[in-house]
Amino acid sequence: MTVIYEGNATKEAEVRFTNSGKAVASFNLAVNTRSKDQQGNFQDDPPLFVKVTVWGKPAEAVSESVRKGTRVIVAGRQRMTEWTTRDGETRQDLEVTADHVGLALTFGPAQHVQGQARQSAPAPANDPWAGGGNQGGYDDPPF
Repeated sequence: MTVIYEGNATKEAEVRFTNSGKAVASFNLAVNTRSKDQQGNFQDDPPLFVKVTVWGKPAEAVSESVRKGTRVIVAGRQRMTEWTTRDGETRQDLEVTADHVGLALTFGPAQHVQGQARQSAPAPANDPWAGGGNQGGYDDPPF
């Protein structure tokens, strides 16, 4: 079963390599939700913290793209792990092995990361979607 979470990275993604050279990246995701109280007012629910692991080629891209605060969408397989602290307390972690990680644009455009931008070719002069052409009487695309 695939789950999907959207949230903010709580730290920069870290990449490691297995003995065979396969990349594995990990970061923590804070998922914040809101609900309405009895009077209809919105209130913030406690955040859900999810450990995210990404394997292979996508792990390298994640390590170059995900910084603390980056808004991301994660889709993958979820599992709960249980462990015991040195004090004997039982704790649980929610973990997702991600198949897909993408930047979330819910609250605005993705932020530029210095040295990470890819330069694209300029739009052709006759491209009506490039803006500024105003050939059809409109400055911007209709969406």
